[in-house]
Amino acid sequence: MKSKVITILLIAIFSSLLWVFISLSDEYFMTIDLPVRFKDLPGNMAVANQSSETTSISLKGGGWQLAQIYYGRSPEFAVSPRYEIGRHKINLRNYIDNNPWLTSTLQITELVPEQIEYLVDDVIEKKVFVVPDVNLSYKDGYGLVGKVKLVDDTVTVRGAKSIIENLKTLSTIHYEFTNLEKGVNSKLKIKGGPGIILSHTDCSIEFDIQKIVDKSFEHVDVQVRDVPGRRELLLFPNSITVVLRGGINTLGRLEDDAVNAHVSFNQAIMDTTGHLVPVVEIPANTSIVDLKPKSLGYIIKQY
Repeated sequence: MKSKVITILLIAIFSSLLWVFISLSDEYFMTIDLPVRFKDLPGNMAVANQSSETTSISLKGGGWQLAQIYYGRSPEFAVSPRYEIGRHKINLRNYIDNNPWLTSTLQITELVPEQIEYLVDDVIEKKVFVVPDVNLSYKDGYGLVGKVKLVDDTVTVRGAKSIIENLKTLSTIHYEFTNLEKGVNSKLKIKGGPGIILSHTDCSIEFDIQKIVDKSFEHVDVQVRDVPGRRELLLFPNSITVVLRGGINTLGRLEDDAVNAHVSFNQAIMDTTGHLVPVVEIPANTSIVDLKPKSLGYIIKQY
């Protein structure tokens, strides 16, 4: 019984292979889209502003040949015209011989487009800034501390003058960083473009994520500045409490004197309310949540 099953299976496989072989011996039609590639460009020239980056080519030929093209390595349509600075137009049919994969037994029935226009331009290079394209979201109670930084945030770009001369920045490809609760140091790919050659294709992004907490700084003395001679500005009270918000590690490193506050004599001269709001100087990567009190009473003495 087992030998009969094996025999039947082998017959089925052989029949299928025979059917495929016979079928692929017939002629078929196939249409594929190919990138148009300019070959043998002088090193000081580049092609820009192609009217079409691809051509759709319709072929007629034996099934075996078409299958090799379809399932094999993706071909391209190569052209190597005479290169001169300026705008040009070529007929792609004139460059079929540049593509040896199009054997003489294959018939080209259609090329769309058959003609393309392009610009031959001088090659230049320059440095441009890279801008991160990222979205950040945080775990509850956590947040960004400081700025998002790119390491090596410039890249040298090379290509046709018409493309490169007005290029100011490039961006990274889009990245999503979600549910963050700790700092990130990661590689990002730089997004280039047609006709742009990059000196490097990635950069590093760094940013710090910490648990966000509040911390109170009490008895912060309010300094009085720019008091002219024979005058005195007295504050009531003369100290405040400042509540800061920031990353737990950032706030944990701050000493009591990390927060400063002051008022100027000119504030009192210009005031019409009878109260002064102190100017509070706080460390980087922190924000003020509350001031107690928010304003101060004062009197001006003259001697």
